[in-house]
Amino acid sequence: MRFAPMKWFTVLTLVMLSILITLGTWQYNRLQWKTDLLANIDAASTAAPFTSIREVDEAIEAGEPVDYRRIEIIAASPNSPADSAPVFYVYQARDKAIFWREYSPVKTQNSAFVFVAGRSVKDSAKGDGFIQAMPMQSITGYIRTYQNPGFGSPKSTPSANRYFSFNPVPDELNWADVLSGQTIQTDYYIDAVPANRAAELPPKKPDLRNNHFDYMMTWYSFAFILIIIYIIMHMRARRLRFGARS
Repeated sequence: MRFAPMKWFTVLTLVMLSILITLGTWQYNRLQWKTDLLANIDAASTAAPFTSIREVDEAIEAGEPVDYRRIEIIAASPNSPADSAPVFYVYQARDKAIFWREYSPVKTQNSAFVFVAGRSVKDSAKGDGFIQAMPMQSITGYIRTYQNPGFGSPKSTPSANRYFSFNPVPDELNWADVLSGQTIQTDYYIDAVPANRAAELPPKKPDLRNNHFDYMMTWYSFAFILIIIYIIMHMRARRLRFGARS
């Protein structure tokens, strides 16, 4: 075998090959992450509903998936019915109009506080940051775990009570600290459903695609093709020969 590599073509090929393999490996890791995520969501969404916040905390401590698991609890707003409770407005685009969903803390049976995402109001009906406190009530919905805002997410404005996700800027205003003398759970919240839907709460799953295997194979295929091109170019230039020298 005789091999005399083309210097700059070899350097360029190695750089491109490194990039392609890195991209393929990144997609492989994403494939593993997405597969595990979908399995956890499937397990949580089909599990028996939680009946208390204590059960949610115990499940998290045990490493069980809780995101999208159903929950049915009795809770009340943190103040008396004559007082008002803090509320945060999170943006929703619906029916080509701007809506804001109300997130407010409630006190559960074991005196733990958790946020509940309740009704959605039109932009014109957005309040001043307080709502009338509610008496003891049944709350049915889904546990949703906290998600860090992704890169490029819209900027929330605490001073205007305008948010684009749950507790997105804790460094500026942490929702966990809005009740004097109390710490509110912000590792997750309850995505509540209207009372007329609470009787038969179906499993809920997000529509998440898992195309990372195809992406992985695409990048690895490009890497393989690049190697074949490299070999062919050297064979045509008579810089690569196989077999015994004559």
